[in-house]
Amino acid sequence: MFNFKSEQDKADFMHALEKAHQRWDPEVKLPKDSFSSPGYHTTLTGGFVHSTCASLDYAVALLDSGIPEYIDRGKEVALKVASLQDTNEASKTYGIWSWYYEEPLEKMSPPDWNWADFCGKRILQILKDHKEHLSDKEFETLKTSVYHACKSIIRRNMGPHYTNIAIMGTYVTHLAGELLGFGEILAYAKERLVNFVEYSKKNNNFTEYNSPTYTLLAAEDLGMMYRDVKDPESKKLIYECLKICWRTILTHQHYPTRQWAAPHRRNYTELLAPAARAKLQRALKGKIDYIDGDEYHENLEIETFRLDIQCPDEFLDEFLKPGEERIIFERFAGEKQDKAFKDKAAGTANADNAEIGFTYLNKNFALGSCHKDTTWNKKRNQVLYFGTKESPFCFRPTLLHDFYDYSSGVLISVQHKGLSVGALGFSTNSGDTHCNLDMVKDATIRVSDLRLRFSLIGDTSKIDEFKIIDPPGYIGPGAFRDAHQGSSHGSAPDQLGPGLTFRSGPVTVNLNIPKTAFGPYPLSYGLTKEKGVFHFDVIFFSGRACALDFRTLEKACIGFTLEVNDTGAPAARSTAIIEDGLLKVSLSGEKTIMAAIPAKPAPIEELYAHSWAEIDGKDVNDLV
Repeated sequence: MFNFKSEQDKADFMHALEKAHQRWDPEVKLPKDSFSSPGYHTTLTGGFVHSTCASLDYAVALLDSGIPEYIDRGKEVALKVASLQDTNEASKTYGIWSWYYEEPLEKMSPPDWNWADFCGKRILQILKDHKEHLSDKEFETLKTSVYHACKSIIRRNMGPHYTNIAIMGTYVTHLAGELLGFGEILAYAKERLVNFVEYSKKNNNFTEYNSPTYTLLAAEDLGMMYRDVKDPESKKLIYECLKICWRTILTHQHYPTRQWAAPHRRNYTELLAPAARAKLQRALKGKIDYIDGDEYHENLEIETFRLDIQCPDEFLDEFLKPGEERIIFERFAGEKQDKAFKDKAAGTANADNAEIGFTYLNKNFALGSCHKDTTWNKKRNQVLYFGTKESPFCFRPTLLHDFYDYSSGVLISVQHKGLSVGALGFSTNSGDTHCNLDMVKDATIRVSDLRLRFSLIGDTSKIDEFKIIDPPGYIGPGAFRDAHQGSSHGSAPDQLGPGLTFRSGPVTVNLNIPKTAFGPYPLSYGLTKEKGVFHFDVIFFSGRACALDFRTLEKACIGFTLEVNDTGAPAARSTAIIEDGLLKVSLSGEKTIMAAIPAKPAPIEELYAHSWAEIDGKDVNDLV
């Protein structure tokens, strides 16, 4: 039996459920949605689809409603989705589901093994709270489905570095073990939980650190696990993880804009979605008003009340400091525990290949950056938020291959308060649209356009001043004076790029491009406005599609500096040089910060090993 905490919760739930009914497809007997995709796993391209995971959310909600006809539909949906699971133990995809009813597992590219965790978790909610509505046969059918999901999770045995699946798979196996009497599965879950806690404490955070998507998801699943599991030792370990989770969430909330300050290890939107803001407002017991009145109630989802994400009061008291100026300088061990090397003029030194995050929050803006990471589209390595709760802005760079995020860039950043620099190089052995699903072969891509894009997202009518600063030698829109202008042959010199400045209220932002080089190709740039978003593009290549082998480029890199000023202080000075094979980018203001990366494309291991960053001449690895 599932019980709502209040009549208001029940009313909000029923309103959300009524909206969900609009997606009901009586022919397929599953809810349908317009197709959307992150760009991988599925080969579908459009139309309407019936999601297995979303269908189970709907089934759980129907049963939670307590209304007889809804209960019958909920059972029907759950049993139909259970029937779509691969139950053949000899199969590679044993225990999982396809994303969509329309696309069987064998047609996915590739199948997503996470679906054992996602779907198993939802079926468990039915078994845990609605046994009284199930016949013995129905209960056994769903119990068997969970068993197959658990066996898939154990077979895959995902490590603690994949945060949301590490947590979710532990929840599924732990709860299934206790609830359904799966002794061996429970023993596995307890050991997996111990490993996850040890890993997270060693790394000072989750691998998916400071992720608005996955940290919030972790808070939900950890909260459910703490509520649902019975074992006292497990509950103590779960509580330690909850503290990591809420410390991360609360310390990165930028009160003036109600945004989640960067850097984000994985994210899917630039500005917090209304549903996420509603969840946070509920979880923080209204301590921060992310979203007002009717909009708050309108954005509560059908699973909100079952998940019932809540921040423990002691964490609110310890970590939530709305409006307070804050500098966060954190080291995370990350996924790689091996040693890297950095080459410098003084010789070679050892350095941990760690993730380091910089975050600065004050009353006017929040700027965050990651010391060393790739440009996969789920990463938010350098993000600026400013504006107000009602009208927030986001400004961030992306590397685009034919106008989709290119994963083979490596961005080295360093930051002090509102000063940040970036040194971008190119890997020869990483992914194209995804960090590991479509690897670049022979360091070669087929390309018609490659550019570094800086996007300003928000109500641009509230930007007081916005202008481009042309570099020396500029002769027209998107072009530079160069002997090889418009040609893909010859050797283009290293070029001084353009600059951009804009202002809103007390915040002035200055972006400079002090150095760029991309083989023989001359630099150009452009400014566009698309769906209300300003894009400032530094264009490496644009023309007829061709094969581009990065190994043939002696130099392929770009340096940029970002200065966010809300005090009227004198402008910082940006410089960049290429020497000893390294692009070195610096910005001098209150402190001098510098980032460096090999100018020539190389395997990602080499780029990581030979990149470094400093603050006032001290390596960041020695400062945190």
